[in-house]
Amino acid sequence: EFRRVLFRSIGDGAIPAVNMVIKIGSIFVGVLVTLKFIHERGYLAGGLTGILYIFLSFAVFSLFKGDWSALD
Repeated sequence: EFRRVLFRSIGDGAIPAVNMVIKIGSIFVGVLVTLKFIHERGYLAGGLTGILYIFLSFAVFSLFKGDWSALD
């Protein structure tokens, strides 16, 4: 599986740092995309981008973990 290969090559101590880099990078990309295409009602676009980020990050990290128990 992908997560076994990924986490086997990264030490356990580095996982929180890698996780943080992924989250910061994805937030940065979301902000750039929003700023490029939205010129009015930035507060609404920012809020929707944040909500989308929450759902996508939950899905991605649940796939890595292989556990959707938060939905129960």
